[in-house]
Amino acid sequence: MRLSKVPKMTQYLLLALVMISTGFLVSCSDEPEKVDVPRPVAWTTVDYADKHFATKIAGVLVAAEQAPLAFDLPGMIETVSVTVGDAFAKGDILATLDPNTFNLQVSQREAELAEAQTALALADQEHQRSLQLIPIDAISQSRFDVTEAELDSARSRLRSAKVRLDLAQSDLSDTQIIAPYSGQLTERLIEPAQRVQPGQTVLQIQSDSQRFEVDFSVSEQVVSQMALGDRYEVYLPALATQIAAVITEIGVDSGTSNAYPVTLKATKMIADARAGMTAEIALATAKEELPITIPVTAFATDTTGARYSLVLNPVSATNNESIANTKAPDLWQVTRRNIELGAVDQQYAIVHTGLEFGQPIVSQGLTLLNEGDIVTRLNEGARQFAE
Repeated sequence: MRLSKVPKMTQYLLLALVMISTGFLVSCSDEPEKVDVPRPVAWTTVDYADKHFATKIAGVLVAAEQAPLAFDLPGMIETVSVTVGDAFAKGDILATLDPNTFNLQVSQREAELAEAQTALALADQEHQRSLQLIPIDAISQSRFDVTEAELDSARSRLRSAKVRLDLAQSDLSDTQIIAPYSGQLTERLIEPAQRVQPGQTVLQIQSDSQRFEVDFSVSEQVVSQMALGDRYEVYLPALATQIAAVITEIGVDSGTSNAYPVTLKATKMIADARAGMTAEIALATAKEELPITIPVTAFATDTTGARYSLVLNPVSATNNESIANTKAPDLWQVTRRNIELGAVDQQYAIVHTGLEFGQPIVSQGLTLLNEGDIVTRLNEGARQFAE
């Protein structure tokens, strides 16, 4: 059949069919190019332990000078001259007991002292007379000895009377609570006509020196990293102020709360601060002294019982022909590192050896990877792992 006798439309259709068939045969004869696609992995970086176990600890501001005040005597409250929040000066009378009973005791002791003084004067007069009579044998030696003994006894009674008067006067002065320093009243636990016992706290005061301490508690993982004299930064949200403070006390017993009490002392006075304000302690001693931590999903245990993590090391795609044609911008090679762990909780584990701060590591699916695998990191540019 000659093409010249075939309609033009039919010729165009035949040519199209020929071209399509030719292309199909050519494409079937070519084998597809094999490209290794790197596995994406979840990842994180090795961090310092304080970031996860205790980045910030809440504490409370307390006055460095504070004291509970009490009477040394039993009695009935007569006056209370301050209420909560009142300021006072050193030497001010803050509260008193009814002094009537103690005034009577002082009067009685004064009378006893006067009587003892009179008795001593008479005994001394008699002894002086005996001294004049003994040389001329006007009195016997035994009588002279009696006057001497009576004089010594009168002197002893006078000394005893003075002591009893001093005690009575001391008791009378103890019916007053006098401010030991300038400050403010933080708690009032008594009212007039109320009876109190010796040593019973009746008032709580604090100094106005503007010197404060911070009390807080920490877990056993954190307290093991602390020492007396360590310096910390403390933030006071109410004042929007940050201060420096040093550790002055570390508790040795966690008690029932399973937390160890710690006290920091501010290195300078804090204006406008009040006891009871919230404080935030940033646990940031020298970083090189802190342990490092990883998520519990970022390590595995092999058949020998050894624990390991998989470190990600950056590689160049141009150095690997099997991945040279991939479009992944950042490629990483898996390297196994045996590790030694410390404390492990539900989310994190402290690493003693095997890893370094800042290293990128696989955070999930470690058993699905092998040494030397080339991978990409999920959500490149943002640290990720399922917590």
